[in-house]
Amino acid sequence: MAITFNLPVGQVVTDDFVKSDETYTGGTALELRASPYSAAHSTATHTGDGIYSFPAVDSGEYKVYTAAGTELTRFGIIKIGEGGAVLTTGNQTIGGSKTFSATTTFTSAVSTDTISERTSAAGVTVDGLQIKDAGIVTACTFTNIPSCAVAPTTANHLTNKTYVDDLVASVEISPYQYGGNIRRVVSSATEQAGAVYTTIAGAISSVGTTSATARYIIMLEEGATDAAYSNVFQLLHSACSKDYISFVGKSRNGTHLILGGTGDTASLTRSVAFENMTIYLTTEISGTRTYGSMKFINCTIYGYRSTYFANCEILNCDVVHANSYIPYLSSAGKCFGTTFAQGVTEDSYTGSKWYYDSYNTSPSMPTAPNLGS
Repeated sequence: MAITFNLPVGQVVTDDFVKSDETYTGGTALELRASPYSAAHSTATHTGDGIYSFPAVDSGEYKVYTAAGTELTRFGIIKIGEGGAVLTTGNQTIGGSKTFSATTTFTSAVSTDTISERTSAAGVTVDGLQIKDAGIVTACTFTNIPSCAVAPTTANHLTNKTYVDDLVASVEISPYQYGGNIRRVVSSATEQAGAVYTTIAGAISSVGTTSATARYIIMLEEGATDAAYSNVFQLLHSACSKDYISFVGKSRNGTHLILGGTGDTASLTRSVAFENMTIYLTTEISGTRTYGSMKFINCTIYGYRSTYFANCEILNCDVVHANSYIPYLSSAGKCFGTTFAQGVTEDSYTGSKWYYDSYNTSPSMPTAPNLGS
């Protein structure tokens, strides 16, 4: 805040406080100069009785000069300002509450213990980052990675990389346990020898020597997808090259197996079992099919041509053949808890039986899945 500063230049003699006839003999041109004292900050006007008046003087430290640039050293450094005024330079302690009505700029660091909000519930915003009692409420983007050397101790603490790396390194995960006689078929998997294969044929090839006391299980877990079905598998007759294997689906209606394919013979005899799946005996093999010594357990079987089940076990199944085609039971075997859509023809059948045939001459046949073979 600028003020008018009056400088008395006369002498004090006894009861004559200021002798007006002893004014500065150098004339009226006196100047106040601030560091570096190269130019006048304010030029005085002699108002009489040896009083020189300097208008519009800012708070600060000054020296008195003549207009010719000669310092009047007797005056020394004159500090000008209101009582307790803030100087533009030098160290100073400021007391009381101060209100800034415009933006305040600091050219160096600000050191403080507390920054408080001025408007209730408004919080404090620092360069776009709003901080309230509940925490930081504005999303932050860090251009440099924040660093913290303290390990977390409560549920809401942030963690540093070392803590996470050490924690992950300490985790022990037991590998998937496989029985030596189990194979899994997952079409999208990365094959693992003796455990996981992408095709049934690959799983069969990995099987060792089988016997009635050394049986293998091939789990059909995830198959391929065609235009109408998901979880589709195919087993060619030529690939079913070993006995004593059980092919097990995840569910009767959710696992779809195309049994046989282009280039296969119409006959297959193997001591194998099919469980929990829907089986499609498609038209890729023309003529009547013959399956011998197989087990079908909890399956739905769709035959698109006539089929002989010779010495087979058919347990808890639904067997449906297309119009004008016939299911045959022949030789020995077992057929219990099974429903046939058409009348069954027993051709020299000597096996045990308890089945139901509905004599449906026009059954509903689904469009079979097709994996291109």
